[in-house]
Amino acid sequence: RCNYWRKTAFTKNELEKFNLEFEIANPQVLPGLDGQSKPLSPAERRLAALIYLKLNNEQISHALGISKDSVTRSKRRLKNALKLDADQGLEDFILQF
Repeated sequence: RCNYWRKTAFTKNELEKFNLEFEIANPQVLPGLDGQSKPLSPAERRLAALIYLKLNNEQISHALGISKDSVTRSKRRLKNALKLDADQGLEDFILQF
C-alpha cells in the first residue's frame, strides 16, 4: 500500500494523481464499494481510499485540508451512503475489499 500521509492538503493535480495511482494499485476497492449502493461521489471515493490506506482522522484531515470534525462527519455520511448497519464499522467494511 502507498503511503500518502502528509502534513499539507493535496493540490487538485495531486488528488488526480492519487486517484489514478490508487485505482491502479487497488483495482478491486472502489468498484467493490460502488457495488454496495449507488455509485459514490468523488469525495466519498477519496475518503474511502484514504481509509483503505489506514490513515487516521488527523492524517485524513491534513491530506484533504479539512478539520478532524469534518472527517468524522464525512465518515458518517459515507457509512450512510454505503447503507451500513449501526453496528458495522466503516473501516473494517472498507478494508475487506
